[in-house]
Amino acid sequence: MPDKFLLLIIKNIFRSKVRAFATVFGSIMGALIICFFITAAHSLDRLIDQVGGESNLIITQKGRH
Repeated sequence: MPDKFLLLIIKNIFRSKVRAFATVFGSIMGALIICFFITAAHSLDRLIDQVGGESNLIITQKGRH
């Protein structure tokens, strides 16, 4: 039974090559964008951990002395 559905899916993919390409391309671009943001967040966390240990940051409210 699953073989029948798999065969139908494969036939449908090759019936419209432009749609198949657009689907695959869109999926790849989505995965790359997600990976980029995850990597950027991880890199920023590491950078903040490295730099944060060496410096002190003092924040004051405007108008208060």
